[in-house]
Amino acid sequence: MAIYDDILDQIGTAPAAGQLHENIWVELLRREEPALHNVRLGRGDGGIDGHVLLDPLTGDAEVFQAKFNAVLGDDQKEEIVNSFVSAHRNTFVCAKWTLLLPIELSAPELNWLTVDMREAAKRVAADDAMSVR
Repeated sequence: MAIYDDILDQIGTAPAAGQLHENIWVELLRREEPALHNVRLGRGDGGIDGHVLLDPLTGDAEVFQAKFNAVLGDDQKEEIVNSFVSAHRNTFVCAKWTLLLPIELSAPELNWLTVDMREAAKRVAADDAMSVR
């Protein structure tokens, strides 16, 4: 949480601090993977803040999603699930999805992220599929 507070102290507003958080991650990741591209779309980012095309033949991509949250409550979990589902709805294959948070996760939060989030995402995707019919 210290990095979250430090960024907010420097910037002053959550939206601007969230953009800085994303920019920092993109620059750090680009050092390891120069092929990383960040995404700027007019209406949301489709669950993608950065992506790397892994295989142009299969369309496989690695996706990065930065969330600037001080806590991992129900609202933030819903936001994360929606971003995860959105990332998997793109025309390319989201072969790997990485969530970038400025906080250390507790054991229950890590369990939610590694187990329960997947189940929540399946429910959201199924509900969305039913509403299209």
